[in-house]
Amino acid sequence: MKKVIVIAALLSGCAHNPVVDMQGVDANRYNADLQDCQRYASQVAGVGTGAVAGAIGSALLGFLAAKAGGSRFDAGATARVGAVVGAAGGAAHGAGNEADVVNRCLAGRGYRVLH
Repeated sequence: MKKVIVIAALLSGCAHNPVVDMQGVDANRYNADLQDCQRYASQVAGVGTGAVAGAIGSALLGFLAAKAGGSRFDAGATARVGAVVGAAGGAAHGAGNEADVVNRCLAGRGYRVLH
């Protein structure tokens, strides 16, 4: 579980850099706007938060499912697998949240966001 949290913390430092049509765009102004939008995006549930929440929720579900299944299942191992899978899913969801905020922010400032 500690490894999952460390990986999530490392990933949380990754900022979304969208693909923007730069034709007729002042690069200095764009870079300033991008940094502003990335700061806004850092306020939403991002990669690290999503990974931790996903890991905890999925570990708990895995543990409970194994307990309900009886003595044939190793609750600890099932919880660990659930934590890893949940962390990956939560991190992906958090990254999507951040990317959406950056994209909408830039589009609101008049940029053509391609991806």
